[in-house]
Amino acid sequence: MKKYTLYLLFFLGLLMPMACGDSTNPIATDFDRASMLNHLANTVIMPRLQSWYNHVETLAEKVLDFEQNPNETTLVAAQTAWQSVARSWQKVSGFGFGPGELSLGAIDQTLGTFPVNEAAIENAIQAQNFSLDNFQRDVRGIFALEYLLFDPTGGNQAVLALYQAQEAEHRRAYLVAVMDNLQSNAETVWQGWASYKATFISNDGTSAGSSVALLFNEFSRNYEGLKNFKVGLPAGKRPGQIQIEPEKVEAYYSQMSRELLLLQFEALVAFWEGKGESGENGASFKAYLLSVAGGPELITATEAQIALVRQALQSLPSGSFSAALENNLSQVENLHTELQKLTRFFKSDMASLLGIAITFDSGDGD
Repeated sequence: MKKYTLYLLFFLGLLMPMACGDSTNPIATDFDRASMLNHLANTVIMPRLQSWYNHVETLAEKVLDFEQNPNETTLVAAQTAWQSVARSWQKVSGFGFGPGELSLGAIDQTLGTFPVNEAAIENAIQAQNFSLDNFQRDVRGIFALEYLLFDPTGGNQAVLALYQAQEAEHRRAYLVAVMDNLQSNAETVWQGWASYKATFISNDGTSAGSSVALLFNEFSRNYEGLKNFKVGLPAGKRPGQIQIEPEKVEAYYSQMSRELLLLQFEALVAFWEGKGESGENGASFKAYLLSVAGGPELITATEAQIALVRQALQSLPSGSFSAALENNLSQVENLHTELQKLTRFFKSDMASLLGIAITFDSGDGD
């Protein structure tokens, strides 16, 4: 019996290292994650959020001016302010954690859903239903405002006609309601970071719920959103689609889709590299990878693929992304292919080397 017990203990001893090998423990490294988080919070996240919030505040003023006196001058001022919000949005849409996890979902879901539901918006205007505290995300946010301020076919005269029609007061009221909702949520996120920043920096582990894990998963999810929805959806690449749908690009009404696509990609790359908003270079995922075995090789492969994606983006003809889909589909197809190739470097390969669990599902098997 004693001999049997000794054999059993020996066998269990052999199994222990094997079991430990399947764990998701973080990769051992001396990398200073707290320093990285401090750099990202103070030179990237906070400055980006402040810029976006300031633009939202300006837009609120211009929308109110337009609502009170709808004419060409006030409309153009509101449109210009909206364009600034849309540009700055590309740099913050991936911060859907901490204060960016709003009561109705992450900020990109709550405030950045596209395409909007035109019929539902028009029905709400007619019914004077201005309540936006619900999960119908395609009737509010940045791109609902875009729909209410731009007309890609009729131009500004068509927009003004709707605000000067018999029931124009209902449309103006809905415009203000959408603006108030955006402004309130933007304020919640911006002010929330003032108190959350210290917690964010100190939570420097790599387990699920740590700041590093939250950052990585939101970074990856934001990239997947660019690939799957900004490009894949209008290109007809999503499940159930059988053809291109150019009207489903982001910023369809303002025709800024190509510009915003480039801006978001460059914002993602700058974040991966650790570039601050004022030009400061600091630690981010790239520096973190340098501290682990296989990291330098992954950086080389990632940068090579980033260059190919950038080349594919810049080769798109100037103008709207909708026009590129209709007239230069092969170039869009090439862009989608190059984005697909970059996915593994930004997602699974980096997660594996850094010992971070992927906790979201992109829905496309990548």
